[in-house]
Amino acid sequence: MAKLHIEHRTTLTKDVIRGKLSEIMGQIEARYSLTGAWSGDSYTFKRKGLDGKAVISDNRVVVDMELGLLLGAFKGTIESELRDKLKAGLP
Repeated sequence: MAKLHIEHRTTLTKDVIRGKLSEIMGQIEARYSLTGAWSGDSYTFKRKGLDGKAVISDNRVVVDMELGLLLGAFKGTIESELRDKLKAGLP
């Protein structure tokens, strides 16, 4: 099982991050057929072969994922795409 850890710093507050991260994760969900939901400051998402969580705080988002065998082969692509979306959407 491949693990993915991303820490993204931003100048935005937690409330703004929540709204923008919802948009970003909507795009990721559509692309990878994920389902996700908020619980407090954590956004959990999953599908067969992928479990993940994004935790927000003021000025920071931390994303952790566990990728199964099939998606593990695409770890670099998934990480790059998510980093790009976080960088563009959460300056």
